[in-house]
Amino acid sequence: MRELQPADLQVIGSYRLLGRLGSGGMGQVFLGLSAGGRLVAVKVIRAELAADPQFRARFKREIAAARKVSGLFTAAVVDEDVEGPMPWLATAYVAGPSLAQAVADHGPLPAASVRALAAGLAESLTAIHAAGVVHRDLKPSNVLLAEDGPRVIDFGISHAAEATSLTSAGLVLGSPGFMSPEQAEGGVVGPPSDVFSLGAVITFAATGEGPFGAGSTAALIYRVVHSPANLGGLPGEIRPLAERCLAKDPGERPTASDLLAVVGGGQLSTSWLPASLSAVLARYAPPRPPAEAAGPGPVSSAAAGDPSPGAAYWPTATMASSGRLPTHEAGPVKPADPTTRPAPRNRRRLAWIAAIAAIVAASASAAVVMSAAGGSRPRVPATVLNPGGPVPARWQLTASLLTGHSNARLVQLHDGRVLAISGASGPGALTSTAEIYDPGTGKWTQAGTLNDARVAFGEPSVLPDGDVLVAGGTNVNVVDYATAELYNPATNQWTFTGSLNTSRRYDVQVELANGEVLVATGSHGPPTCTRYLSSAELYNPATGRWTYTGSTLVPRESASAIRLADGRVLLAGGYNGGGSACTDTDPVDTEIYDPATGQWSFAGNLPHGWLGGAMVLLPDHRVLMVDGWNTGSGAFAEAVIFNPATGQWSEAARPILPRSGAAATLLPDGNVLVSQGGQRQSEIYDPVTNTWSLDATALDENNGGQTFLLPDGKVLVAGGDDSTGPSTTAELYTPTLRQTGRQ
Repeated sequence: MRELQPADLQVIGSYRLLGRLGSGGMGQVFLGLSAGGRLVAVKVIRAELAADPQFRARFKREIAAARKVSGLFTAAVVDEDVEGPMPWLATAYVAGPSLAQAVADHGPLPAASVRALAAGLAESLTAIHAAGVVHRDLKPSNVLLAEDGPRVIDFGISHAAEATSLTSAGLVLGSPGFMSPEQAEGGVVGPPSDVFSLGAVITFAATGEGPFGAGSTAALIYRVVHSPANLGGLPGEIRPLAERCLAKDPGERPTASDLLAVVGGGQLSTSWLPASLSAVLARYAPPRPPAEAAGPGPVSSAAAGDPSPGAAYWPTATMASSGRLPTHEAGPVKPADPTTRPAPRNRRRLAWIAAIAAIVAASASAAVVMSAAGGSRPRVPATVLNPGGPVPARWQLTASLLTGHSNARLVQLHDGRVLAISGASGPGALTSTAEIYDPGTGKWTQAGTLNDARVAFGEPSVLPDGDVLVAGGTNVNVVDYATAELYNPATNQWTFTGSLNTSRRYDVQVELANGEVLVATGSHGPPTCTRYLSSAELYNPATGRWTYTGSTLVPRESASAIRLADGRVLLAGGYNGGGSACTDTDPVDTEIYDPATGQWSFAGNLPHGWLGGAMVLLPDHRVLMVDGWNTGSGAFAEAVIFNPATGQWSEAARPILPRSGAAATLLPDGNVLVSQGGQRQSEIYDPVTNTWSLDATALDENNGGQTFLLPDGKVLVAGGDDSTGPSTTAELYTPTLRQTGRQ
């Protein structure tokens, strides 16, 4: 939990708000205290959404649905205000972490605990479905683990089964990787959909990973619909339960009451959780409220103490400096480390010193692609999309961007749309506009205007609530930014959030598993002799603030980075300045950041300096880095693989064509598409056979563009340059589709 911010409400209804529990797409969740001293979780709808009649109606339906549900394993609704200027809902506070946080902190649950979890979830869904309600968003973060069993919370997108027609056409509600195939395809959603999600949740609880791995929204939706679940790591007694729940056909799944008959019937033990997890439940226990604290008004600091770690205590006004509240999300926050390593004096830069056009030309943007991770599993061809036989891969034009975006940053939203942000619009000119590509319509539309026109910033991040974060970068005069902005897809507006502690350009930006965002390395200062950075910072979406974390071992800019399947971050390549003469240096050192410790560690050496390498997380959790350039030899055709299990780098087969600043995308069949980087012809890498093959030729050069897998299995490329300058061209790649494939 986080402390309240100055702009936060202090009281709502008859409840004093004590701190922030978390946030979601609809609003903030607070810990509240009733006049009688009862702790509740209060969800307050976002102000800009409260003015939207559709959102307000949805919230009203949520409360009406939640009021119908009662059961031992659900969080009861205790109060609400639907008609007021700021709608809110209060539910019973559950003293325990979410399943997502418990697994992140303590690892997968033992089989006995998973079976007890399945029984509790089945009983919960039985009560929910008996009330005519479909949850629609059952996932690890919506399951809380209390001493006396699990609790299902957050009916944020559930509504009465008879009201499914109210869902907007084409709107997919749910969490990728845990939603059912029928929900992913926008079909009719009923109780069997929740049972599918239950199967995905118990798979996560037993293995630490969902049955369809990790990756982009589009990749997960594709696997949910077309690929078999990966159940290889499940204990023998759990696997049959998960298999039945995860049937693609809703009619083949058991009902919640059927499941309860199989896994229920016994008394739930107070030691149903493993000892390591039971030991930390005390920190979530509701404290005994002091008499003077009841009812709205200031909280007395006389009730405060400095509790021992894990002890239950009464949160007071001193909590910002001395303690933390019980939480449903992240564990204890690490102290900020404001130290940074001294950066060496800088080298003479390339030709981009004088003008922004040259900055763009010399950019070594890291094409970091967050893709699927799901362990060893059969690779399934897209048979549903191609029932008639093999069709060769091909590129085709789609609608052009509204504005040329050279060296733009693109990011995929939760709903599968792609946002293109800023970039250079021509020599000596930047654009502050953004636009969105909708795969459903095949068109680009305006997506607001940034407050700062910027280029050379890190990969944008999509936050848990769906907002997009950009930070840092530089302007046309090579003056670096510390500012950061948020894009809200619901309002189509950009607003400033907290600024970085250090201005920087050519940094790396990676979303962490706990919802925070890591920004690291980069450079700043006058281009005549740049200062390279080793500092790193964390952005907390709940507070909107940045804090320093551990510094990298080697300062660098233009590196490549990717989040590993275990939540750590791999950093490789880039360049920096070394020596007193500001000479070129391309570091070969690679590093790994561990969010649990806030520290970086050495992860081996690359064969040589490497800039602009495109990274992809393979299905077996290894990382492929392909193509790039260095200051000695220019563009090259090379590929290396990092294995997190061994901590070793190894050479992969060499690509056929050399590329500088390539783009790479993991395809649904497990192969990797590599394109761009000075070559119109694309290539396919097969990680199973370690071989490369030439593929279809793009219609436009589009060098420096970024690629994204769309929900329909196609790949979008946009945001680069052609022979005339910033390109407005966007293309779609259709992979080779086969009737049969390797199993």
